[in-house]
Order: sequence, then structure tokens, then C-alpha cells
Amino acid sequence: MNLADTGLLKGREAVTDWKSFDYHEIDKYPETKWRRDVRYVADGNIVTSAALTSGIDAVLYVISQQLGEPMADKIANEMHYPSYSFVKSPKVDPYYVDRTELIFTFNQAYQWNKKRAGVFL
Repeated sequence: MNLADTGLLKGREAVTDWKSFDYHEIDKYPETKWRRDVRYVADGNIVTSAALTSGIDAVLYVISQQLGEPMADKIANEMHYPSYSFVKSPKVDPYYVDRTELIFTFNQAYQWNKKRAGVFL
């Protein structure tokens, strides 16, 4: 969203995290073609990624373009990155928020002064 705010994504394809799609933040940027079906998008000299782990894919993609595929593969192996296949093909099934994401909404709505955090199982 920060990159879109600068105007650098006008007329380009881009991707952002799944929360932005479902909370209509992308509606502010109608001149950008937003993708839901990839982990990262390389459009010219700008690479955008969907979220944290997708950012790893995007960085490995940039490394593969700048320093070659063997170097990107070596780095992925050294960091034991299990999803290197996304570097060659970032395609994924689109993610949509459903009622199972309710905990995310509650966490955003109610920011308590917590000293501990846990995971509801």
C-alpha cells in the first residue's frame, strides 16, 4: 500500500497481503491491476509481494535475476527454505477471508494491553 501511495503502481500489476483485499484498501488504487493468484509480481523494475513469506520468494526471484538461478537456489538451500518452487512460478490459489478469519478481526478490533499471547486451538 505504501508503494501504491507514491503512485509508482499506476498502470502496473501488483500484489499485496490478503487482508488488504478483503478490507477494501485496494479500492483506493483503481489504476493498479491487483492480483490475488500469485505470491509476488515482477512488473518492470518493481517487485511486490503478498506477505512475509511471499517476500522471501520475491527476494529470491530478484537474486535469481541479478545473480543467476544457481545463486538463488544456493541461498534457499542454505536457509532451508522449503518453497523454492514459487521462485520459478509464483502462482497460487487465491486466498479469501471467510468466517475462520474471525480471530484476526477480533485481534484488530480489540487491542488489549497483553503481557502474554497465545494461540487458540
